[in-house]
This record gives sequence, structure tokens and C-alpha cells, in this order.
Amino acid sequence: MLNLKIDDIKNKFEAEIAKHLADLESSLQSIDDGTYAISRGRPTGFGSIRIDYSNLDILSEAPQRNINKCFLVMMADFVSFLDTIIAVKQMLKNGVVVTKTIKKDELIKYVQNKLEQNINKVSKLKLNNIEKLKTVGGLTPATQRAIEGYFALRRSLEHRRNRLDNDTKLTTIGVIKLFDGKTEMEPGHVMRGGSIIEARLENRERILSKGSKVDISEDEIRGIVIMLRRAAHEIIKPLYSK
Repeated sequence: MLNLKIDDIKNKFEAEIAKHLADLESSLQSIDDGTYAISRGRPTGFGSIRIDYSNLDILSEAPQRNINKCFLVMMADFVSFLDTIIAVKQMLKNGVVVTKTIKKDELIKYVQNKLEQNINKVSKLKLNNIEKLKTVGGLTPATQRAIEGYFALRRSLEHRRNRLDNDTKLTTIGVIKLFDGKTEMEPGHVMRGGSIIEARLENRERILSKGSKVDISEDEIRGIVIMLRRAAHEIIKPLYSK
């Protein structure tokens, strides 16, 4: 049996998108405290060339620009994750052909190199992202629809000058807090011994209209992270039985 460390692949993807979210939160914080404008308004020197941003309104739509950039790099990482899973499934199905004599302690590195080669081949296949989703399989219909919506948003940001071709549903996951079964504590309500505070995940949906700009909120980008993690879990789950 090939030991391709499926959990490591998922964990690496989750770590990457967590880093992007942390970078975004740092940028948004600097926008709020004023240091963003200071750091980005400073003249930049390239040899004898100096670029002065003093006449530009760099704060205009800065939060949305940073959120969109974060979304795009997350989706790029998700596509790389899909390529990796497709390559893994191919190797699990076909095995690894050893083309040279190798020692036992070289086996793991040899298989890893074969996997990297296979990932590179998969990335060059003429498969669009929706076809890649179908190839990896494993997603529930709700998660599948959510991810397809993300790809529509990505396409608009990258190829449609940030304009939506069609009405697009943005599905994210939010956290709802319950206090003794209620979403809000009523005035005067006291949490006594035996009371229960819960946190549940719920799908949240919003329609972005055709022709409008992609406007993902700060809460929604966090909900997208949770949805991408759910998708990764659903995708790798069937591989444990291989």
C-alpha cells in the first residue's frame, strides 16, 4: 500500500489558506490604525527612479482590494490541492512503476518525486476547475455548489474586470452562538448553573447581481476559509479506504 500521507496534503493546504487569512487580517488592521497609508505612501526607490504615491488615494477601496487578493490566492491554493488529489488518486489506482534500482530508505523520496511529477502533469491537463472538482469527487451537493460559486467569482476577478457575468450565489459558513438555545441573550437573562452556551456552524447565502462588482466582506472571507476546509475534508475522506 502506498503511504502518500493524505492528512499531510490536507494539513498543508489548510495551513496555506490560514496564512493568507492572517496576512489579510494584518492588512485590514493596518488600514484601521492608519499605518497602511503611511507604509504604502512612502516613496519607493529603484536606483535613481523614485515613485511617489502622495497624490494617490491608496485607501480608496483598500479593504476590498486586500480581501479580493486574499480570495484569489486561496483559490489558487485550492486548485493546487485539487491537482494533488487527482495525482494521488491516479497513483493509488495505477501504483508506482519503479524505473531504477532503489534502496528501501530511498523509497519514500522516490514516491514523493513521482507524485510531484504527476502533479505537474495534472496541472497541465486541459481540465477546467469544474471538471477537476468532478474528477476528485467526494463533495456533497451543497459544498459542490458553494465551490462552483467561488470559481465564478474568481473568473470575474481575473478575467471579467471584476464584473459578474451572471447572478452568482456566494455561500459561506458562519458561526452562530446560542445562549440556552437562543441566538441573543434577552435583557435581564442570567446564565445559571446548567445553562448551555453553544457555537454552531450554519451556511449563509447571498446573491451577487449580474454586472455588479465582487464585494466579499471580511466575515464572508472567513466563512470561505471554513467552506474550503470542509471541501478539503470531504474530498480526502474517501481516500482513507484506498
